[in-house]
Amino acid sequence: MTVVQTIMAAVAVVSFGAITQAQVSPATVEIPADVKEHVRKRVERGSSMGIVVGLVNASGTTFYSAGSKTKGGDPVSESTIFEIGSVTKVFTSLLLADAVERGTVKLNDPIDGFVCDGVKAPSFDGTKITLHDLATHRSGLPRMPWNISPADVSNPYADYTDKKLHEFLTDHKLRRKPGSVYEYSNLGAGLLGHLLARKAGKTYVQLIRERICKPLGLKDTTLTRSSAPTDRLAHGHSGSKPASAWDFDCLAGCGAIRSTAKDMLTFLAAHMGFEPSPLRAAMERMRSERRDTDNANLKIGLGWHISTMGDATAYWHNGETGGFHSFVGFHAERGVGVVVLANSNTSIDDIGLHLLDRRSNLRMPIIEITLFPEELERYVGKYKIAGQKIFYVAAAGNRLRMRFGNQKEFHIIPESKTVFRLEEGDATVTFTMDDTGRVKKLVLSRNGVDVPATRMN
Repeated sequence: MTVVQTIMAAVAVVSFGAITQAQVSPATVEIPADVKEHVRKRVERGSSMGIVVGLVNASGTTFYSAGSKTKGGDPVSESTIFEIGSVTKVFTSLLLADAVERGTVKLNDPIDGFVCDGVKAPSFDGTKITLHDLATHRSGLPRMPWNISPADVSNPYADYTDKKLHEFLTDHKLRRKPGSVYEYSNLGAGLLGHLLARKAGKTYVQLIRERICKPLGLKDTTLTRSSAPTDRLAHGHSGSKPASAWDFDCLAGCGAIRSTAKDMLTFLAAHMGFEPSPLRAAMERMRSERRDTDNANLKIGLGWHISTMGDATAYWHNGETGGFHSFVGFHAERGVGVVVLANSNTSIDDIGLHLLDRRSNLRMPIIEITLFPEELERYVGKYKIAGQKIFYVAAAGNRLRMRFGNQKEFHIIPESKTVFRLEEGDATVTFTMDDTGRVKKLVLSRNGVDVPATRMN
């Protein structure tokens, strides 16, 4: 139990029991009101420029959007095109699973059989990296190649070429045996896409279009800005400030795809078997290949992260570029799929996870302002709740600390001169001032429940 949960229980305002698992009925598909409100508030507070949420089940799809493609611009919608970042890795692993089904490769094929002549793939004490290792982040390769040095740091992959990749592979020394340790690697996923394209005698862009987009009818899924309708492209943001778009060369397989919420739900619907698809067997293979990660509660298949949520298994992946964040996931047993796309790099994972499992809390991102120590002094004091219970507020540098009775202290971070948020957790503390600027009371709020306290001194 968190500190705030303990406080809430202690003041006997309400009992926070376990939230029951939300089931989406096959007869209907609807985005919950709390998610709509949360998305709207994120946009209003400037945490995200625009967010699109989509749900799919056997009965169909539904969407909810808030915000715009750029500041003051047109609103985002299910047809707006976003960078989806590392969700691209799921597409790359689907290419691998499809190649296995076609009989052109085997999962345990060593990668040294796919590289160019004259390029030496790294190994460790005779153990070679396999395609399976690349897809499950157990190749032993680092997250990023050590010879990446972008001319434009705001577009880091744009000039990482085949030549640089080949130089890296030839010179790199593995520190551990391939297959032995999970280490998330953008390099490994990008290399996998590169090798599969080379094996097929096509570019990665061509392979994605021919093997995935065309069979599934993903009309607005693309890899390059030039091939996307300009009027439907969302502009990326770092928080609320404009951010550069990302372009990819030979590591496209780790993060180059752009797509819409509508296309991504079509993609998920195919994975859940709602429509017949020539990729059905390959998609099932992606779920059956599981390995451990560095998180005891998380497994990995081919591309998909795999989590047990209540009585069901969730398959999901998130993504982030310099100006975008994405989340896709689905429950095979419950038959519900989720997509969340945003054109700010602030995480929206909490929204996706909450839609998959209502016990996973929605968390408003913290937007911190700076208050000087002399300003913080106005909040310091004792605040009486019901009965004899007391909140203690003290200053700590440029932040405040709070304590309930003799419970553990926690920091609260200023988002404005009246609203503070817990550094860890999902609660807010709102201070009320009189006309002279003197703080008179506070209200601790969590999950729609308020605990008011009046200042004593």
